[in-house]
Amino acid sequence: MSSPGDVAEERDTARRVIEGMPQHPALQGRVQFETIDWHSSGVPMSATMSPQEAVNRGIYAPAECDVVVFILWSRMGTPLPDDYRRPDGQRYMSGTEWEYDNAYTASPQPKLLVYRKTIQPTIDISDPDPEERVQQYQKVKQFFRRFRSGDGTLVGGYETFDTPADFESKLRDALVAISRTQIAEVEAVRRAPSKVVPGRGRRDGRGVFINYSHADEYWLERLKIHLRPLERDAEMEYWDDTKLRPGALWREEIQTALARARVAVLLVSADLLASDFIAYDELPPLLAAASTEGLVILPVVVSACRFTRTPTLSRFQSVNNPEQPLNSFSRAEAEAMLVKVTDSVDEAMGRE
Repeated sequence: MSSPGDVAEERDTARRVIEGMPQHPALQGRVQFETIDWHSSGVPMSATMSPQEAVNRGIYAPAECDVVVFILWSRMGTPLPDDYRRPDGQRYMSGTEWEYDNAYTASPQPKLLVYRKTIQPTIDISDPDPEERVQQYQKVKQFFRRFRSGDGTLVGGYETFDTPADFESKLRDALVAISRTQIAEVEAVRRAPSKVVPGRGRRDGRGVFINYSHADEYWLERLKIHLRPLERDAEMEYWDDTKLRPGALWREEIQTALARARVAVLLVSADLLASDFIAYDELPPLLAAASTEGLVILPVVVSACRFTRTPTLSRFQSVNNPEQPLNSFSRAEAEAMLVKVTDSVDEAMGRE
């Protein structure tokens, strides 16, 4: 939740609505919510640290959340240090604008809910800095111009409200609708049968070798989180190149990890297919082990690429439909698909 200091009442209302969502009759027992915002995060603020830096160090970034709620009225918020720049080189107007762009450009993109209070703000004649108040309001108006094209047509959506009660009703309805959609998406993914194609024979190891491009580290980290319960129960141990030690003989370590693996998960993308190192050094021993030693290969297509036109890989059944890569899913669908990947690993390990 992103909200400057002039909407404290609405922020409290939003927090109350979010915390009450798990008890909603349509959602009870099916969803969990956690409110993320720096006002209630408990992140320590030093005198030399910007609020945005404190957020970055202590809590999830907007891009890492499932839903991001923006509440605006007459202020855009605290200006950021000069080193926070937009891709075009311009400075961000505030942390609120940085948070919006961080969420808007994320892949997968969280659901964005933007609310604008329409009551006309006033300036007290005793205000110590009336010009700053006016500048802040102009920044809010500038921010909302991004939702319209040059000819005035809407290119993005936001909700307006007059009272906290109006805001509360609109936010609750939106969160219920998003939750219902995500529940349906997750259940559809879970109902789809998993497909594990065993190799010849069966390896006796309990290792899982993860092959990926460094451009896809986000998906590597999410997969490792899903695999963690299996690792904790000593049912498997995964390996990826982040476990290479400084100064290690990397080729020997990779060969050792391959020898211990019963399953190899390939996070397939255009970046992986473009890597000469992966093509010439990592994939050949994986493919050989699949053909002669029973290593199970589980491709997971994370972004659009020529997987289906790469015969050495496409002969293995991908866990997800290659036409529906992970980054095309909503966050809920992507997480549900990673559950399927974990289930497929579990099955390939011979536990199901």
